[in-house]
Amino acid sequence: MLKRVLLLCACLIILPGLSLAQLLPAGHSSAQSCSPVSLSAYVGWLDQSNGIALTTRLFEANLEFLDKNPLRGAWFEVTAQGSLSDRVGFLVSGGILAPSTTRGAELETVAGTATEYSLSGTSWGLIQGLMTYNLSNSFQVIGGFRWDHFNTRWNFSGSPSFLDFKLNAYAPLIGVQLEQRFVGGELIARIMGWPGVIPGHMTQTFIGGAPIPGSNHREQNPGRGYLMEFSTEYRRTLLGSTSAGVFLRWNALHVASDEGGYEGLVNNVVSRGAVTQSFDRKSLTIGGSLTFDFMLPDFL
Repeated sequence: MLKRVLLLCACLIILPGLSLAQLLPAGHSSAQSCSPVSLSAYVGWLDQSNGIALTTRLFEANLEFLDKNPLRGAWFEVTAQGSLSDRVGFLVSGGILAPSTTRGAELETVAGTATEYSLSGTSWGLIQGLMTYNLSNSFQVIGGFRWDHFNTRWNFSGSPSFLDFKLNAYAPLIGVQLEQRFVGGELIARIMGWPGVIPGHMTQTFIGGAPIPGSNHREQNPGRGYLMEFSTEYRRTLLGSTSAGVFLRWNALHVASDEGGYEGLVNNVVSRGAVTQSFDRKSLTIGGSLTFDFMLPDFL
């Protein structure tokens, strides 16, 4: 079902854009040579009932742990967008999550037992740079790069045990964007992502307490994964060069490691073995935006 929805979104963006591109005469340029730079601020609420899932499998011990819980909080982002020529543009943005406390339970899938926990110290931020190329007045292709940093800590109920997880992902991005005049304003729709391996690094540290003290630490690079994101925004001019809008954004990140090794300590006994990790994060954000357009001096 998800693949069908994403395919439909892509068709809704790509087909109108290609049709407009075919109507343009050769050599036509949609962008003005002195296009303004746009600065935008976004504030929204991010909420996903199954936003985070971390799966860890220890082969020698025949154990598999699934940590799954909601992800929610306020999302803040700033964006700068402009043109380098009549066809080539850029977009630079950075965003950060102010998380809301969530609770969940860790499932040990082989034994079928579950342990309750709460999340603390969650941080999620990203910085991305995109280049755009205008194929028509309203249709652009996109390419770029995103640095995505995510860190959270699971605090297990009734004990001092905790699990700390950190991911740094360096994702290439490709996609398309459609901008259309709509009901007295502007409608912007964008779909982008990366269909293959996401370069990056994952670390996972567990510190156990009573009744079974122990610890282990794992560091692995993703061996496979993908990133998908769809966003849409509607803007209307408020006064002069200032406009306000509403936006909706959905994205999904999946990274998984190939088999690697780990070393742990349980009751002062060292244990070693093979391990794999996979991490999934989904989010849906709804909010508002404020955009200010201005002209750079000619010498810039």
